[in-house]
Amino acid sequence: MKKWFIPAAFILFITILVLPLNFLFAAPGLLTNADFETGDFTGWTTHIDPAHLSNNVSIETEGGGTNSYARIDSYAGDSYILQKIPISSPYLSMSLDVRNNVNTLIDSFYLKVELLDDGDNVIASGSLTDTNNYPEWTTLVFNTTVLLPALPPGTIAATKAINIFFGVDNSEAHPAITDFDNIILTYQETEEVIPASEEKVWVRNHEMTCYQVWVNEDNNFEFVFWWEYANNNWVQIYDMSENLVFEIDMKKGNANFEAPLQDGMYTVRTFHEAGNILQEFIIGKP
Repeated sequence: MKKWFIPAAFILFITILVLPLNFLFAAPGLLTNADFETGDFTGWTTHIDPAHLSNNVSIETEGGGTNSYARIDSYAGDSYILQKIPISSPYLSMSLDVRNNVNTLIDSFYLKVELLDDGDNVIASGSLTDTNNYPEWTTLVFNTTVLLPALPPGTIAATKAINIFFGVDNSEAHPAITDFDNIILTYQETEEVIPASEEKVWVRNHEMTCYQVWVNEDNNFEFVFWWEYANNNWVQIYDMSENLVFEIDMKKGNANFEAPLQDGMYTVRTFHEAGNILQEFIIGKP
């Protein structure tokens, strides 16, 4: 099944679905036609590498023709879909559903942002390439600051628009098919716009966030986190009877771990300092 309905009180994780609780209360997404349910690319610009016209960018459907999504079918070169959004700050949160049918370490799909001034000049850009194979629909969650380099003073204040790219870049002639759907882009309220005359002082202002969790080949839950602190990066996992079955204090710079748990449903809670819950979500496996 491609799409999940998320109840207001919790998030259900089935095997590899990940989404922080704060997205439940996010403002409406900034993108037009982010779920492609118009059945076309309304709101989007599409690009196919002119040197590789065998590539294709299309709208596909499944679930009896009721669920639409974007597909980029690339044999070589660079193909993408793009939206330009007028905004006042590049600090955004994003989640999207991805299905990537490539079993190779060669570049498969990428996400890219370009910050533009009021003359549409690019003043900063960044990108993230993901070479993982996602044979089933997987929700990825991250912050656009992951894509951007350290911004020089004044960049944020000068930003008037942002280009968001979702693409496939194959450096060798082999098929790479990536599907995109349910792209949720929202403002991240914890950042502020800095006037051009002021210098940004970088301080810890992001909550520790679970980027991804999946069931690995050893049938263990495997977690990857972002924004871990210098210490007190506690993760605790409870069964459905609220019994503590796993806990770990992750070390900064090594925010990846496995939890060897039996099949079933579990509640995951992350903490910084005692009692300060940063994130809470549910995971499960058959």
